[in-house]
Amino acid sequence: MTAFMVITCLISIGGKNTAYAAAMENIKVTDVDISTDGHMRGLKWGWTTSGYASASCKLGIQSEKFTTGDLTNFGDYLSSHRYSGWASAESPEGCGFKGWITENSFSRSSGTYDRTDTISGEGIDMGTTGVYYLYMWTYYNGYVFPDIYIGSIDLNAGKIVDASGVDKSWGVLEIGPGIGVLTKELAQRAAKVVSIEVDERLPPLLAETMAGVDNFKLVLQDVLKVDLRALIEEEFPGMPVAVCANLPYYITSPIVMKLLGDRLPIQNLTVMVQKEAADRLAAAPGTRASSAISCAVSYYATSKLMFTAAPGSFYPAPKVTSAVVRMDIRLTPAVQVEDEDGYFALIRAAFGQRRKTAANAIASGLGLPKDKVIAAIEAAGFDARIRPEALTLEDFAAVQRELK
Repeated sequence: MTAFMVITCLISIGGKNTAYAAAMENIKVTDVDISTDGHMRGLKWGWTTSGYASASCKLGIQSEKFTTGDLTNFGDYLSSHRYSGWASAESPEGCGFKGWITENSFSRSSGTYDRTDTISGEGIDMGTTGVYYLYMWTYYNGYVFPDIYIGSIDLNAGKIVDASGVDKSWGVLEIGPGIGVLTKELAQRAAKVVSIEVDERLPPLLAETMAGVDNFKLVLQDVLKVDLRALIEEEFPGMPVAVCANLPYYITSPIVMKLLGDRLPIQNLTVMVQKEAADRLAAAPGTRASSAISCAVSYYATSKLMFTAAPGSFYPAPKVTSAVVRMDIRLTPAVQVEDEDGYFALIRAAFGQRRKTAANAIASGLGLPKDKVIAAIEAAGFDARIRPEALTLEDFAAVQRELK
């Protein structure tokens, strides 16, 4: 597996006005070698160095990023992040140091360089999810310190693409590309990627990430207002199409329901959402965890929770655990109903007041006499006191038939 390297920023902390180290420019990472079980075995990278005297350096990787405040005053930064040698720098507090990419130090003199660094043995164990940060560490005047932030390696993006199952024969519709972490990984594996983004501040950052990528297109619109069917038919003729998205909690259900309810020509939908939302998307109707969205997803698709990602897998770390769910679209709905709108209205009403019985919730939500609803539930073969989460898709269809 090759992880996607995001060069999020290039910082020479000392700048060209300090003698601590030579300035580095035009830093590029062209390939990262990470095994499927998360062991980093090396990378290819290059840079241009100019300015002052040569410096002895190593490239290290860690699971946490030094805070922005550390970079505002280089003197304070150096005094709080300097170590007496390479060995003592291997366990600095607060950064989750994982290991050296360059096992032996090298001299960073003026010039242009390209390196291929290979890590001995099994490599550095980083696991299979998370974001990791590369720093250039410099030895100067008896101390070792993290001098330059190179960029980050995002393992989550690769796992999301793995979960989607796309390859070079597929088209991908991405929702909410952000700065392009997942976008670039998708573009490397799929035939074409079309990303829909509503935030007008992000295209310049996305353009930087996707520079030189010719199988990518950005649509700057609200996904809930776009004619997705027309967009898919225009952009992906003759291709199987998958949808990938990293969805914020507040808009998860509206977007998922639009994608499924519009019966778009897509084969699957893979989303990263908060774990709480993922549990509902993947829950089977008739189980304690089921909800209205669970029933809707199961009506249109088969769903599976693929993997979870702890808060520490992201920077900055959110307060909640995230998870990825894949939904494979059914050729026909799971149950056959005559009035689909009425069927989903019934389900929404049933789950609209979870502390009530299905009879009470349906009667209240649909404005029906309670005795009529109880009679329909009993005629369908259920106890009048049954809770909505105990009803399957077929059970709701039976109750709907009896209500008519």
